[in-house]
Amino acid sequence: MKKILLGLAISSLLLVGCSNKSEEAYQSAMTDGIQAVADQNYPKAKGYFETALKEKNDDKKAENYLAAVKNYQILLKYQEEEDLEKGLDLSTKLSNDKNVPDTIKKHVQKVGEEFSAIKNTLDESMKLYNEAEKLSEEKKYTESNEKLKVIQSEKLQGTYYKDLLAKTVELSQLNLTEIEKIALAEKEAAEQKAKEEAEKKAAEEKIAKQKAEEQQLASGNEMDSTFSITERQALDIAENFYSFNSDGQQVSFQNMNPGKIFLNEDGSGFYNIYVMVEGAPSAAISVDANTGEANHSIMHFRGLGVEIRTVDAP
Repeated sequence: MKKILLGLAISSLLLVGCSNKSEEAYQSAMTDGIQAVADQNYPKAKGYFETALKEKNDDKKAENYLAAVKNYQILLKYQEEEDLEKGLDLSTKLSNDKNVPDTIKKHVQKVGEEFSAIKNTLDESMKLYNEAEKLSEEKKYTESNEKLKVIQSEKLQGTYYKDLLAKTVELSQLNLTEIEKIALAEKEAAEQKAKEEAEKKAAEEKIAKQKAEEQQLASGNEMDSTFSITERQALDIAENFYSFNSDGQQVSFQNMNPGKIFLNEDGSGFYNIYVMVEGAPSAAISVDANTGEANHSIMHFRGLGVEIRTVDAP
């Protein structure tokens, strides 16, 4: 009987000793794990909390720390992978979980704030893009590109913005293409308008010139009635004006254009009298159809490249 009691006493002492060692190992692992969390060394903290649970199975505190550490590592993975949707969802869940220790929760909230800032920037940029897209549909291409420039000026980087930036570049290029088309159409329209105006001006100038010529002709015709020198008188004046030694040759005077008076540009008129020697023109005399003044003249008008106008002689 004494031997049995002695054995039980020894066993109890051994159990107490083992229990004390296990408790010390648990406490040491928890202390080290919490310190690792404070240092944000989560892989190391995970190992400490796993050790603590081996020493004290089903310990709620150790379980909460280990679960929070594992979830925080998943959150960091989402951040690294730039998975905005999963990152926001998990950070919100952990921030609202009462079992997540405060130290870890602060780290979670910091990452969550970064995810939220990215989401806000993305939402604002998407709003600008949608406005730009609507302006483009309304054919307001320049205004649309102004919206897109705001997005591009943000210098957004990362997978979060990859799709948005690709759409922004595509829409901007589409707008530029349409702007160039409009500019080309406006240029062609301006050139066509200038051509039409030039043609219209030329036509108007032609009409004005014709009217001026008609008026000048009418003015000349009005002066016809003022011509007082008859053709016969012009011939006599030419004969008196032109005297030379004929040496027996036959000399006569002949109007270059019988029955007609040549008109000057100013509406004045003159006779062009040929001096005929032996039936051939030898000289020419110009006789003013109003004043009767005589002067030497040219022999021929044809071939000079000028328009010759005449009126009937009185």
